[in-house]
This record gives sequence, C-alpha cells and structure tokens, in this order.
Amino acid sequence: PGLRTPWYDEECKRRDDKRAVAEHLDINPGGSQSQFFDPLVIRSRRHERCRPPDWTGHVVYDCDTGRPEGLAESTDGPLCLWVRPDMGGKLQQGKYAGAADISTGAGATNSVLSVYNAKLGEKVAEFATCTMSPERFAVYCNAVMWLFKDQDGLPGLFGWESVGPGVYFGRVVQEL
Repeated sequence: PGLRTPWYDEECKRRDDKRAVAEHLDINPGGSQSQFFDPLVIRSRRHERCRPPDWTGHVVYDCDTGRPEGLAESTDGPLCLWVRPDMGGKLQQGKYAGAADISTGAGATNSVLSVYNAKLGEKVAEFATCTMSPERFAVYCNAVMWLFKDQDGLPGLFGWESVGPGVYFGRVVQEL
C-alpha cells in the first residue's frame, strides 16, 4: 500500500519473505516478529503431503544401555512411525538421520525427536513428550536411533541442540 519505488518492489521480490521485508525494508519490528511460516502455506503443505503414521506405540529398551529390545504397538503410543516394522519388530536398513529439540521435562513444552530417511528426505519417526527429563529423553532417543540402522548395523546420524537442557541430554548421549 502507498507509494512504492521500483527499487522497493525489486527488493521485495529478491527477498521473497514478508518477515525480511518488514525487518529490513520497512523497519517494522512488529512485522518482523510475526509467525515465521505463512499459515496458508502450512495448510496447503499439510493437505498435500501429510498423512497419519503407519504405526504407533512404544519402544521397549534397556534403561542402562539405551539399546532397543523391541517395539510394542499401541494406538495411543507416543512413538509414531511412517514405516512399518516387520513381524520381528525390525525396521528396514537404510540411511537415516535424527534430530532432537530438548525441554526440561517439567510439562510446559515438548521435547521432540524426529527421524528422517536421508535418501528420500521423508520423515519416518517422531516422538514427543513434555514429562521426560533431558537425561531420560536422551536414553529413549538413543534407543529409537538404534532402531534405524544402516547397512553396517550402526544407528543413524543424530544431532541435538547443545544449549540449556541440551547440555545434560548431550552428556548422556555421548556416554551411551
């Protein structure tokens, strides 16, 4: 709205981001802090690309070693898989990568683990909890990552935030 210059229009096209335009061109701090993703784009992507998980349940694991012992299917389980385990509870080997966002486990915000098929770029697993301590969440994440092995029998690559509760989480993952 209002008077615009060709330079401004070109900069808007070049940046292709409403937040960047608000922050850098309009000098509008309120606009630069608006929702990061456009809600209409999110709705469209959800409709085009999202589907319910193929499997939900729990990973059964050794609390000391963080190694999985099996999977227990449950319709209300917190572990969601977009791949189906075989009859023995094993998942297909491949190239996988996971990442975790860690909360304190005090019930306010979720800690989340997401695992992806690195070759296809598709999400294959998600686990979210707001009640696990960072240390306990680390053991659980370790068990889930060991479910997603490569051809050499090693778990997928795994990264996590290393500040705040991620410090405690990281210590446990590295010990395991």
